[in-house]
Amino acid sequence: MIRLPRGFLSILLALAFVGCATSYYDTYREQHSGWHPDFPREDVGLPETIASVLAPVPSGGRTPTRRFEIFQTNASPWREFRDAQVDEVDQTEDYLVVVYSGCSYQDGTYYYSNSFNAWYYLLGGKLTAYSHFHPSGRCRITPEAAGDDLLPLPVRHYLERKGLLISELPPE
Repeated sequence: MIRLPRGFLSILLALAFVGCATSYYDTYREQHSGWHPDFPREDVGLPETIASVLAPVPSGGRTPTRRFEIFQTNASPWREFRDAQVDEVDQTEDYLVVVYSGCSYQDGTYYYSNSFNAWYYLLGGKLTAYSHFHPSGRCRITPEAAGDDLLPLPVRHYLERKGLLISELPPE
């Protein structure tokens, strides 16, 4: 009989669990067979918004999301949620999702990196306004925005304070 050090089995099981952990994107895709992210689109709900933001980038890698902020904005004060709680929230409320992301790519001897922040406003649980960035190969990003004129004043002020509200997109 082989004797293992005390706690070794617990550590081994924990490492196996971490290795098998799936992202919210993977879980959402498994639960919605045939779904592919076509984002951003108006009337998308909060779970699909989060899953779409976590989708793999076209270059084959994932955009490592650094941090999510998810707020219920029609509560006073605003309620903050973690992305793990997305399926537990009332899907008919108003939400602001702020995503702070980054991208890195290596091509031979060259290394590319970029960071970008995006936000998504869901009125009545449906995507109504957003400032989104489409990442592509070598960490290039293409901005897309819509509906910022539909933002309630407190949401607009929050985004302005964070430096996230883009009044005009740069020319392509």
